[in-house]
Amino acid sequence: AMDIVNKNGLALKYVSKKLRNDREVVLTATIKDGSAMIYASKELRNDREFIYEVINKNAFALIGLGKYRFDYGRSAGSYS
Repeated sequence: AMDIVNKNGLALKYVSKKLRNDREVVLTATIKDGSAMIYASKELRNDREFIYEVINKNAFALIGLGKYRFDYGRSAGSYS
């Protein structure tokens, strides 16, 4: 799986759910193509430390996060 996602990050879409939850596999895929983050497991998409690590490697991973928004420790009321 690592060889596949290293060649084409978007191939993450076709690997098993278990591999879409594997930090190394997802990190490799998102380094290759940031939008591969779309196919990462929900657990990894919600793991703040992992998200920071991914963004440090490829800021385009923010595209893959799409609708997922992080409040960076703020409560919903603190935006106004």
